[in-house]
Amino acid sequence: IIADEAQFFQPEQIDQLRDIVDTYNVPVFCYGLRTDFRTKLFPGSARLLEIADSITELKTVCSCGSKAIVNARLDGEGHVITESYEPMCYKCWKKALEKEKEA
Repeated sequence: IIADEAQFFQPEQIDQLRDIVDTYNVPVFCYGLRTDFRTKLFPGSARLLEIADSITELKTVCSCGSKAIVNARLDGEGHVITESYEPMCYKCWKKALEKEKEA
């Protein structure tokens, strides 16, 4: 079973997938984000982190070259918060938020 966008699953649904693995010996692969654009865990992701047999992180890079850990919401002018997303490291994300506060 392959589950995409698992961050949007309810914790109970994650538990059901875990039961499928344990009861039927069927492998389940879940893909999704760990945190939202505010760096807060999604409930589905939190439950996966608690009960997954293994976790493999797919790494991406911020425009500064550092490891990206935040999915920043951006408007068309590069301001954090609206419709498009860009991977950023935590440092660049914090800088972008500070820049928004100054504007």
